Amino acid sequence: MTESFGRAGNHKVSQRMNSMIKWLYIVVLILICCTPVHAQEKNTRIVVVVEDLIEKIARDSEDELDYTTLFNDLVYYFDHPLDLNTASAEELERLHMLTDFQILSLLDYIEQNGALFSLYELQLVYGYSRTLVLRIEPFVTVIPPESRDLQTGIQQKKSSHQLFIRTSQIVQQREGYESVPDSVLANNPNAKYPGNPMKVYTRYLYQYSDKIRAGFTAEKDAGEEFFKGSNTHGFDFYSGYIQLRDTWKIKDLFVGDYKVNLGQGVTIWSDLAFGKNPEVLHIQRKGQGLSRYTSANENEFFRGAATSIELNRFLLTLFASSKKIDANITDTLIDQSLQFSSFQTSGIHALPREVEDEDIIRENIFGGNISYHFKNARLGVTLVHYNYDGYFEQSTEPENLYDFYGNSNSNAGFDYSLRFRKISLFGETGMSSNKGIATLNGAIFELNPTIRFSALYRLYQKNYHALYANAFSENSKTINERGLYIGMEVNPIPYWNFTAYIDAFSFPWLKYNTSSPASGFDYHLQADYYSERDINLYFRFDNLHEPENAIDDVTGKYITVYKNLSRFRAHISYPVSDHIIFQDRLELSFYKKWISPQQKGYMVYHDILYRPETIPLSFTVRMAIFDTDDWESRIYAYEHDVLYAFQIPSFSGSGFRAYLNTRYVINKYVDMWFKISNSYYPKNETIGTGLNEIQGKNKTELRVQVRLKF
Repeated sequence: MTESFGRAGNHKVSQRMNSMIKWLYIVVLILICCTPVHAQEKNTRIVVVVEDLIEKIARDSEDELDYTTLFNDLVYYFDHPLDLNTASAEELERLHMLTDFQILSLLDYIEQNGALFSLYELQLVYGYSRTLVLRIEPFVTVIPPESRDLQTGIQQKKSSHQLFIRTSQIVQQREGYESVPDSVLANNPNAKYPGNPMKVYTRYLYQYSDKIRAGFTAEKDAGEEFFKGSNTHGFDFYSGYIQLRDTWKIKDLFVGDYKVNLGQGVTIWSDLAFGKNPEVLHIQRKGQGLSRYTSANENEFFRGAATSIELNRFLLTLFASSKKIDANITDTLIDQSLQFSSFQTSGIHALPREVEDEDIIRENIFGGNISYHFKNARLGVTLVHYNYDGYFEQSTEPENLYDFYGNSNSNAGFDYSLRFRKISLFGETGMSSNKGIATLNGAIFELNPTIRFSALYRLYQKNYHALYANAFSENSKTINERGLYIGMEVNPIPYWNFTAYIDAFSFPWLKYNTSSPASGFDYHLQADYYSERDINLYFRFDNLHEPENAIDDVTGKYITVYKNLSRFRAHISYPVSDHIIFQDRLELSFYKKWISPQQKGYMVYHDILYRPETIPLSFTVRMAIFDTDDWESRIYAYEHDVLYAFQIPSFSGSGFRAYLNTRYVINKYVDMWFKISNSYYPKNETIGTGLNEIQGKNKTELRVQVRLKF
């Protein structure tokens, strides 16, 4: 009976999806027929350039990171190119592509030689290569002093609105959406998702010049109810903000949702933060203080009010936040307050057990930072206090013995950055209310024009508690770690760039899946080739040697052994015409743990990127083959997606992967994206587990997004 229900459900879903695809094609054909060819113009190039830059960064990550902040900054600079002749160090940092040394070198060059005459002059600035100049060119400009007032007046009058609407859905019927008898649901209400399988996202942005910004974001995840049940108010998540910038002494004023990023992330950092990656010199965090929150992540943000005030060389930042958060409730105490064992961070509230944990604990945070800015230095002090209206119970697990518990915590931190001609020093030291200490110190320096080094040392005590810390580390938390990182970049011959790093780390106390103090290391080697014909080729080798538990066959107890994960990648990107780029990649993975047999894997893919300048359609197509022995030898690969969506799926097992991602510019007010992706596993009878299990060998996802600009 259940099987017939499943087949009937799959048939209905197939009919609905075929109907939706048919109507989608009809709409697209109508739009193409009614659209003038000149609609492409600059708008398509904005997204194309930003997407390609994100791909360069994200292809090296294995985390589902949110790149919204990076998108926001770069899209803004694409629409309003940064004048290098008047740019401040902070504005140059928001390009996310320059080191402290390169920023200082540019500012010194302009101070000594006067305003730049053109972008081509950048190649004369010490530390700037032709490749770097081409990389930042879409986001910067050089405005002659005599026309600067006119340009500023035009920008001040400009206001804009943008509205995004996005839907996505997995085509195949999943177990959690099958029909379930009422008698089963009465005994197990978590046996079926109460909502439909479609994910819905909407976002609105308003901007007047660079002075006033406002926006809201709303999202419903797959399986969550919509305007009924637990979400009678519509979407499951709402977020909004109003921002006022550069008015009198107020640098920033926020009401609503915002982010706080200070120092090097030892005390507080609630935004995206890159860790170890092939950009070996980019290890210093560029703390922007306050920034608007536009993401759909339902946890890592602040809700309330915040401001930054400039007082000569001092910058005072104050923030206060109060919001409900998800937590796993374990008991109700005598005073009727709640006791909880963990924070829930998935942001999904579909099943009744997930809804029970939703917005159950109130989190109150307030704090501030005061910093003093010299010409080439900065010193700052940060204070933060957290309070919860429930009690975080102490864990009984040995590895969590020194973790935070209770209902309040405070942090104090001191950070600094010093810039000299060929060296940049930076660091931060923090203390929590239980006297736990964490410190990080680093340097970036240049021996000569072709050799550059970076170094970073961190020491995070096992009892350091900073709930919004996000500093450079091997762990996912800023706790229980010592480490020394050394990176090097060399440009010995034209068109070639070599990078390498080694990071040695240790864990003074137990950690998840490691039953004793231990140490490890990882290293990276990469060679990049850039040609004048826009051919980019790189070879990379990464190796991770890390402790992990294993069961001793003799005693039956856990012992700490070591796992070794090695990866090799060869990647090439080359144009085959003025508008078509091919990308090819081979990646190999080798995993070995203690005495277990070695596990291997590979992935090969071919991308076609169509980027025309005269028609309003662009697209990316990928065809990939992968085969890995198990989950440990899995391989990650970044995928182009619709604007403000980010996907870095992992591949394990044996199969094929293909996707088509398109963007169509209807006119200067409307553009739309469409992505369809499919994974085929010939050896599988099912895909996924539990309520997300799919019967069959295919998993297909559709995503449609429309943007209105007015």
